[in-house]
Amino acid sequence: MWRLFCNRSPSDSPPNIPADPCPYGLDLATSHHLLCDCPLLVAERTKLLQSTTSNIHILSYITAPQNAPAIRRFLRATGLGHTPHLCINKHHGPATGLDDSDSDSP
Repeated sequence: MWRLFCNRSPSDSPPNIPADPCPYGLDLATSHHLLCDCPLLVAERTKLLQSTTSNIHILSYITAPQNAPAIRRFLRATGLGHTPHLCINKHHGPATGLDDSDSDSP
């Protein structure tokens, strides 16, 4: 999750390569933008925000233990942070590279 806030996850372009513009023209297509603001993930983000407390735009959101299960479900459902291709993107298959740390247990 920290990598999403730092734009250093597999969903981000490699260092020294500029990120592509968001298809909605709101920002660059970075993992932080996808997590917090992009309309592409609004349905999954809505589910996440209904199951968590605090403000998704601040780092304490990801460190709050009560938010951890919902955050893991969101990451698995979208593939965000696990793969360069989002699961919800119809042009790509499901996210790969998920590991045991993706369980709902703390």
